[in-house]
Amino acid sequence: MYGQTIPRWLTFLTKYITPGLLMTILVYAFYVYRPPKYGDYFYPEWATVLGWLISVAIVLPTPCWMVYSVFKSDGTSFKQKLTRAFIPQENNEEVQMDAAEQESLTHAIKTMQM
Repeated sequence: MYGQTIPRWLTFLTKYITPGLLMTILVYAFYVYRPPKYGDYFYPEWATVLGWLISVAIVLPTPCWMVYSVFKSDGTSFKQKLTRAFIPQENNEEVQMDAAEQESLTHAIKTMQM
């Protein structure tokens, strides 16, 4: 994005370590899950279901969009579709900015690089 290459260690972390840790945390969370309670009071089943539905509603759009983009992409085999789904699409629309907005953006980028 800024014309710089991503360091190899960051690519390795992003591809392998982070997904592995997240999967480990998810599996462990399901393993140690206990129904919620407050003191000796156990919440009703409908409250637990409602909490899970809210959680799923927040997380579910990401994998759904991924599946949609894989099936929408060009290709004859699943492997081709999956590979092409992860290639960024070019956006031919240029963002029009006046000089003040351009200067502000340039300053923000330089500040982040320090």
